[in-house]
Amino acid sequence: MFHFDEDYSNNSFEVLGLGSPIIDQLFQVEEEFLINVEGEKGGSMAVDISTLNKICQLTKQEVVPLPGGSAANTIVGLARLGTKCSLVGMVGKDEMGLQYRERMQKLNVQSLFVNSESQPTARLVGLVTPDGQRTMRTYLGASCEMRSQHLHSSFFRGIKLLHCEGYSLYNGNGELTIQAMKLASEQGACVSIDLASFELVRKYRTLIDELLEKYVDIVFCNEDEAKEFHLPSIEHVCTHLASLCKVAVVMMGAKGCYVQQGNARIFVPTIPVKCLDATGAGDIFAAGFLHRYLLGYSLKECCELGHLLGGEIVQVFGAQLPEARWTTILANLQKKHTSSIIYQESTQSSPFKKDSAPTKSKTIETDEFYSIFQLSRSF
Repeated sequence: MFHFDEDYSNNSFEVLGLGSPIIDQLFQVEEEFLINVEGEKGGSMAVDISTLNKICQLTKQEVVPLPGGSAANTIVGLARLGTKCSLVGMVGKDEMGLQYRERMQKLNVQSLFVNSESQPTARLVGLVTPDGQRTMRTYLGASCEMRSQHLHSSFFRGIKLLHCEGYSLYNGNGELTIQAMKLASEQGACVSIDLASFELVRKYRTLIDELLEKYVDIVFCNEDEAKEFHLPSIEHVCTHLASLCKVAVVMMGAKGCYVQQGNARIFVPTIPVKCLDATGAGDIFAAGFLHRYLLGYSLKECCELGHLLGGEIVQVFGAQLPEARWTTILANLQKKHTSSIIYQESTQSSPFKKDSAPTKSKTIETDEFYSIFQLSRSF
């Protein structure tokens, strides 16, 4: 038996996130520790609760549980940047579920949570090695029970964007994700998806291609996930994804990212920083990218804000930036925004288009501010 929060129909938000509300427990471990953990380094696997508890015990550490989840991290980032957001998912009727909901409320994210009467809130153990790489093992708990019948059409009324985490494909083998994308498309909203993990791409490669072609406007993919498409290079993967949907972004960590629309592909570099923990880097990159996309910035500028936020998150432990860092980031962005307005008033030719919403016909080729990088890179 399930029920929703009472205020689920009060949708004054622009972006709806679909994902699993998960409580994160992050541990710093040595490389040798992963010998005790089934599966590949750097990936994300579902495990039962006894396996999860055993991993926690083996670390011999006590950590503070924190609200997480791929889509949730992106939605929180968007909310901190000023976008009105909501998150739909399933939690347990337990203390962790209550704390998760309260945390979202404090971060100005509207919770459209289904409450499971029988399963606890999902938990994730993140094992961070000295190289900053995170290996994730997840007990899905209540989140795995979310299905399409739990989605109300009113959730999607008036939204500009639906952002899905790839992990949602595990819910009914894609049935939940398909229904959400269908409802968003019927409202004329854009749809984005983060492919989440190489294990997921390995399992759902065919379905992913189908969803990109039918529903998705923007796809985010990292290097490990790109390898699962078994194409000769990063560039080939980017072109393949862009042939199916409108915008493809392939993130390459400290090196930068490729973004492609139609036949035009560019490489947007980043400034490397010391990586303490890569947890949440792709999620917050997506937040920066989508925030600017909704405001009508060029795709290059969307990537640049993604890089800025990604560079910040890898310098802290965990998937959430401290309040002090957000204060500095937002102040700096406001200064740049003010400068761009002055520039526009004086030249009438600013590359910033903050009053325009994204459209289906937006093209990369018309943006004269792109710099084309020739960077051939094979796997």
